Order: sequence, then structure tokens, then C-alpha cells
Amino acid sequence: MADSQSYASVFWKCSTGSGKDQCDFRNVGLNLDELDIEDPLSFAPNGGDACNKFPDCHSCITAREGDIRCGWCQGGNLTYEDVGLTKFKCGGYTTGQPHNFTCPASFKTVDCEGWTCNWSNNTCFKSGDDGQFQDKDSCTQECKPPTWKICNDLTQKCDDCNPGDAGCNTDAYCDAICHKPIAAKAKCVVGTDGKT
Repeated sequence: MADSQSYASVFWKCSTGSGKDQCDFRNVGLNLDELDIEDPLSFAPNGGDACNKFPDCHSCITAREGDIRCGWCQGGNLTYEDVGLTKFKCGGYTTGQPHNFTCPASFKTVDCEGWTCNWSNNTCFKSGDDGQFQDKDSCTQECKPPTWKICNDLTQKCDDCNPGDAGCNTDAYCDAICHKPIAAKAKCVVGTDGKT
């Protein structure tokens, strides 16, 4: 929940494959643009990042704030060590020092060229500031139509199907739900007196 005075999150799940004491509590589903917050800089790192003010890649990568240079997080948003996920894409860094943030895609400091997938026809096109991929090859590798699968309840494996068929979904969805252990099944036998 969020309001103009406070922000609270509930963390409840460990990442798949992690030990009980090695949980990853990053809030990957948070859409910061939907929060009702009077001061969006309340999500900026402590002390602020002078580069957060630049709204597009070109103004960001050409900016300098003293010894700090600015870089653009293309295809994602910056996650700061002391704050977590932010809505900012432009972040400051000093040459030779580690950044206090991470960028899930490509951190651009020289150019703004990127590639985006048009998911409606599965083609890649060159785009500017908000490209999802840093080059055409990585875009082409991911920009493919989904394969369609349905979970076979008997084998607990995903079988091919046609879009629109009952229970047919993407292969990723089928993989997520289908590989569950088969529960032991019992059969009721009706006795000669009509009772079970």
C-alpha cells in the first residue's frame, strides 16, 4: 500500500531454488507509475542521484554533473542498493567506481540505439530510448511466436494444441502448471447393499 506519508510492502516468497535463508525479496511486480505518491523522488536513492532528472536517453548520456556521468537503463528501470526498484532510467556513475544500482537490461553510456519486438507480428525494429534489446540478434532470438501446449493430466506432460482449443495456452504457461506430482487416486466401490 502507498500514500503520501508512507510506503509498505509485504514480502512472502523465496526465489525458486534458493535456500531458506537466501531469499530474494525484490518487488518485481511493482508498477511505480500507478502509486499515488506526491513526491516521486521519495523513491530516489538516499542523497539523490543528480542524473534521475533526465527523462530520455539522449539528454541522459550527454549529461555530466561534476565528476558524475549519466547513463541510461534501456529496456528496464534502475534498482538502487538502498531503495530498490525505482521508476528512473537515468543514473549517475563515476568512472572506476562500482555503481550503486543495477539495470536489468542494457546500461547505455555512448549511444541510445536499441531494438524492440513487435509482438503482434514477431518482427524486430530499431528503436530509440526504450528499446527492449541492445542489438538485433538478441531481439531476433526472443521475438518469436509462442508455441501452444495443453497439459495432459495423465502423463503430466505438455502436448501440442491449436490456439483457441479448450485448455490450450502458451508453452511457458503449460510448463508452469503441468509438471505436478500425480496424486494417488482411489476408486469408490459400491457394495451389494448399495453402500460404499
